[in-house]
Amino acid sequence: MRIGNGAALQYQADVVGEVMVAAIPPARPGWGNRPPHGRCSGAAEPGAGRIDEPDSGIWEIRGEPRMFTHSRVMTWAAFDRGVRAVHGYRLPGAVELWQSARDRVRAEIDAKAVAVEAAGSPRYYGTDEADASLLVLPQVGFCAADDPRMLATVERLEQT
Repeated sequence: MRIGNGAALQYQADVVGEVMVAAIPPARPGWGNRPPHGRCSGAAEPGAGRIDEPDSGIWEIRGEPRMFTHSRVMTWAAFDRGVRAVHGYRLPGAVELWQSARDRVRAEIDAKAVAVEAAGSPRYYGTDEADASLLVLPQVGFCAADDPRMLATVERLEQT
């Protein structure tokens, strides 16, 4: 008998980013400046140990783990929100480590996933497939909605 699904045994790198984005949203007009819970900045810490590990992605793909663009962006977002929590709300955290990790992941994504404007962002490194998870990039602050790379990604998704 089986209880649950195979995802329970998978590493999904986006989860910490999802938590951090929910806990530490970017400043928006009318939202006020209520600080996040003091312990949330530390949620970025688990990502530091697995920063270069491929995962099964948001879609819980069976088979070989890959470097999914969405997962990499959410890894970037986790570190970005940790840095924001330290700088914006004076919460404790390893800000130098998180800044370095954030910037390194950003450079990697720019080089391997979103640098190709003509095709848009790939589903994972080394493929030309795209998927709807990439629509979150502007929502988490990785790029602007009207960034040419994002527009190419949307166009690619509309075509496929």
